[in-house]
Amino acid sequence: MPSMLIKIFVAVALILGTRTYFPASFYTITGFTLLFLLSILLFGRKRATHDSSKIATAEAMKHGRTDG
Repeated sequence: MPSMLIKIFVAVALILGTRTYFPASFYTITGFTLLFLLSILLFGRKRATHDSSKIATAEAMKHGRTDG
């Protein structure tokens, strides 16, 4: 995970560095795309596992088992 964060920071630094060579609209689109991908990477997995555990708990409670 830390190596992934380093790669993301490097990518952001490169984009910030090339901002002067590209129009502002290109920079904003790229920035938003990066943020979007980042949010999927960071929160997508957590949300998915959280939801599945909630569903599993609800199923267990339905059957009278509350140990999971």
